[in-house]
Amino acid sequence: MQSQFNVLIQFARNYGGGIEASSSTRMLILEADDDAMFSAEWRSQLRTLYPWASMKTFLSGGHLLAITRGDEYLNAVSSFLLDE
Repeated sequence: MQSQFNVLIQFARNYGGGIEASSSTRMLILEADDDAMFSAEWRSQLRTLYPWASMKTFLSGGHLLAITRGDEYLNAVSSFLLDE
């Protein structure tokens, strides 16, 4: 987990460009309505940026869904990856 945070910190400090992905790129956005780290506005902006992305919204679970809702999180990711 520390490694993931280090990558995110380096990305935030050093990357100034956009993140490009074509509409042919399969993408899954997982979110929680009660995520205190990303406001509803930011989550909306992410959906606007990638309108073709598949979405899974959890009513609760906060920012660390993989931990707080582990089984459901893994099921959502597995279903997405297996649905080609």
